[in-house]
Amino acid sequence: MAAAAFLLDRPHANLAQDLHRRASGALASSSHFRTQPVFCTVENTDEGDAVVLSGAVPSWHHKQLAQQAVMGALGRSGAFVRNRLTVAAR
Repeated sequence: MAAAAFLLDRPHANLAQDLHRRASGALASSSHFRTQPVFCTVENTDEGDAVVLSGAVPSWHHKQLAQQAVMGALGRSGAFVRNRLTVAAR
């Protein structure tokens, strides 16, 4: 499966919990993902904390929709997000 990782410039524990809640909510409210299992987790990576999507993201188009939903949730949280988006295999 593919996963999209959103690296954060200023992560901390409370922010990670808030991002998980907001991003999961954004995906759940998207009609494209109501019937497909897409998971949102906050993981610690070598480069810092990242919000990671994994699960049933069947196509490039669906991946873009998921990324837009999560980026919108991150923006509403006031988090600082790097412009670079990394996509890793899961």
